Amino acid sequence: MKYSEIIGLQEYFHPVFNIENETVNYWKQFIPNDQFYEVLRKTISAIDTSEPSLRKSIWIQGTFGTGKSHAASVIKHLLFDDYEEVENYINENIDDSSLKSKIKNYRGKNKLMPIVLKGLGSISNSRTFALQIEKAVRTSPGFKDLGIVTTSDFDRLIEKVNSPLIDWDSLIKKHDELSIYVTTKTDILKKLNAYDIDFFHVIEGTLNNEGVHFSHSDITKWLVEVNNEVIAQKKADGIIIIWDEFTSVMDSINSGIINQLQNIAELSEKNNIFLYLISHRTPHQHTIPKEDLSRMNDRFHIIQYRMEPITTYHIIAATIKKINIEEWRRQQAEIFDSSTQWDDLINLLTNNHSASAKSKLKDLFPIHPYTAYLSTFIARNLGSTNRSIFGFLYDKEFGFLNYLDKEINGERLLTADYLWDFFAKAFENDQEARFNQVLDKYRLNIQRVQEHGENCTKVFKGILLLNVLFKVIEVTGEEGSPVTPSTENITSLFMGSGFEKEIPEILSFIDEKGIVTKTPSGDYLIEFSSLPIREIEQAKESVRNQFKDIINVLKYAQVDKDLEKSIFKDNIYRWFDPLFFGQF
Repeated sequence: MKYSEIIGLQEYFHPVFNIENETVNYWKQFIPNDQFYEVLRKTISAIDTSEPSLRKSIWIQGTFGTGKSHAASVIKHLLFDDYEEVENYINENIDDSSLKSKIKNYRGKNKLMPIVLKGLGSISNSRTFALQIEKAVRTSPGFKDLGIVTTSDFDRLIEKVNSPLIDWDSLIKKHDELSIYVTTKTDILKKLNAYDIDFFHVIEGTLNNEGVHFSHSDITKWLVEVNNEVIAQKKADGIIIIWDEFTSVMDSINSGIINQLQNIAELSEKNNIFLYLISHRTPHQHTIPKEDLSRMNDRFHIIQYRMEPITTYHIIAATIKKINIEEWRRQQAEIFDSSTQWDDLINLLTNNHSASAKSKLKDLFPIHPYTAYLSTFIARNLGSTNRSIFGFLYDKEFGFLNYLDKEINGERLLTADYLWDFFAKAFENDQEARFNQVLDKYRLNIQRVQEHGENCTKVFKGILLLNVLFKVIEVTGEEGSPVTPSTENITSLFMGSGFEKEIPEILSFIDEKGIVTKTPSGDYLIEFSSLPIREIEQAKESVRNQFKDIINVLKYAQVDKDLEKSIFKDNIYRWFDPLFFGQF
């Protein structure tokens, strides 16, 4: 029997959430967590306060796969959908009673109409930045049927094209850059009505060359006009611009875009216009001038969105579909009831957390508890667009779907080597090249390890994975950390695998062959410099302790004697006894 005969994955789940093209009611699958509560609380406080200093836009930062986009979708629906549509979700899913009361009170009298954008689009400068927002407004489902009378730059350009004073047949023949896109005036209007930003540039440039110009609208003033129209038509009490994958915009940002971004964010204070930006890096992590960075901080509530372990366990458990629940329970009990060591391991991984967390780890069977823990760590720190923990679940080549084709009596648990196989590409693509030594170790030794057997290969990959995660948190002397590549942790990675008795021999082989050398403390560390990391950190700590107060600093190399001589004896008129005081 294969695992695929007793479990599968839910069909409704999407490894990558697309906020621009949502599946109907998929937002209701979102499981709220403390991170979400913080974002929702900050959002409600920002939009429902008369205190100017608190009326700010929101900037969410978190690694790929942490659920930021799905969370934003929930907030979008909670703030705008008919109250009857969201009331049930609020009652059943928002456990924080105070927050539940705040969202209900706000929705009892207000709503915000969403405008949704995603990624860089056609942005190359401040001009196209404004056009991208105009396009999003004009094409947003909530705005299409409003009949907004405010004139955008697209509308102005269409008026110019419709001018009887311009011979478009001649212009198209005259300008090659225009003729490669269109052949008639009708083609031009069709592209402009489709809000084609790239073509907008072409037609605008053509008119400028002919001496025909038109004024540009100020994007902030235009948004205020749009907002006033929304309020006047009683469609909503304001607008919220939700911009997902904003990282790509920040990567190509310039001073003009920064100014526009800040100007739009400033609208939050006196107008019901809010930005809700989602990126996997904050402004601090971009090469933005300090003065601009300071102004950004003043205009946004910047919130770090991390993947909480308990939330990951809940979501993974929710995506696993029990086809044969009785058989699944039998197999699960056969594993976890076989030894009290499982409780010790799960207590370690959950840091003796709630019974719910411990239970959820077991509910992830046949995913090994250690694998589940490490997957959460990866999601918080190393996820990417194509390499998230949820992408891993639905991957047929290296991930969970691949594992489900295994025979139950073969690999009893999905172990950490699967994570290495799936996430190795993400490690290779790390922008800071932090894991090159680990990857080199893999490339140089994988053939020799494979020749020693499949189980040796699994253990080797487990060691590599722990070293990558160990590097991420830069552990310095934290004995017992679950990501330390210690003998104990490596052994625990494969608890219940059926080859535990082979592990001491496998580790001896890996050590003796110099594949990964064991330290005196029993750790299989791959050094990331020419000197041992831990010895460096111990030396640094020793120096810190040696010079932790000013007395020791001054006494170093008799600095205190020189100071006393040069200051207190040679250069003053009246003698006194100096006293040096350490830190308080």
